[in-house]
Amino acid sequence: LLRVGQHLRQSRTCRDRRFVDVEIVCDHQKDYAHSTLACVHSSFIHETMNNTSPPFRIIMNGYRARSLFHIVDWMYYGEVSTTVISRAYERTGPSNLGKVFSMFT
Repeated sequence: LLRVGQHLRQSRTCRDRRFVDVEIVCDHQKDYAHSTLACVHSSFIHETMNNTSPPFRIIMNGYRARSLFHIVDWMYYGEVSTTVISRAYERTGPSNLGKVFSMFT
């Protein structure tokens, strides 16, 4: 299982999109993820994918794309810098940031 995680992280680092099957759109910007990983970390994405057919395109407007995509990075790397969280908090406020994080638990 560790090799699978390493492979997924390496694919993200190299921007290798051959096996990604989820497109996340936020504020007219796109990021990509592997559905297995996204569903494990996000009940929101899991529920959304259960109610739609491929290709999976999840639109999450109303949030800061950069903050959201840092959370996607967290799904792959298991960590996010406190600087990123602080900046997201300053820009979105506590209630909006809480909504974003609650989708990824």
